[in-house]
Amino acid sequence: MQSPQVAQKFKDGVDYRTLNNPVLTDVEKGQIEVAEVFWYGCPHCYNLEPIVSSWKKTLAPDAILVRRPGFFGPNIWQTHAQLYYTVRNMGIENKVHDGIFNEIQNRGNRLNNAETMSDFLNERYGVDKKAFVDEFNSFGVNHVLQKSFAKLKGYDLTGVPALIIDGRYVVEPSKAGSLNNMPVIADYLIEKARKERASESK
Repeated sequence: MQSPQVAQKFKDGVDYRTLNNPVLTDVEKGQIEVAEVFWYGCPHCYNLEPIVSSWKKTLAPDAILVRRPGFFGPNIWQTHAQLYYTVRNMGIENKVHDGIFNEIQNRGNRLNNAETMSDFLNERYGVDKKAFVDEFNSFGVNHVLQKSFAKLKGYDLTGVPALIIDGRYVVEPSKAGSLNNMPVIADYLIEKARKERASESK
């Protein structure tokens, strides 16, 4: 049974927006992708992170939360996206993700190049510096950056954070009204996507 908040009718163009051209998702058939678009240098993204972490525990099995670092060109945003995909490829994302946010937001360490990143990860988590730098500069990380950039362009974002539901629905703080409202609206859109799929399969 839905909570009153989820059952509430949210309006397209008011509380969220619908993409004219849906973006291909990275989840299996029958699953609903929930993409969290963030930047490590964004205070609002940092504040949203614990909200999303708690919300993730309430998601149904068919709703898959994925992190997608936002960047809009070759700048510090892209450098931090490269950092994220490097630690993800190394299998240490969940171990270091919150620490990276904290290092940038609370300790003033911008982590703006591979050297400062590898120093931080080595000192804090014992990550091998050479292994990190090699992965940071690898074809695999560069390839996933290019794929991610194409998706980000499709989202038509002007900033972060954002939640993208099923590659179709965009939830942003400016329309949601607050960071806490973002998961509430996302819950509504997950259910909306689920019902639309059920209707299409009949």
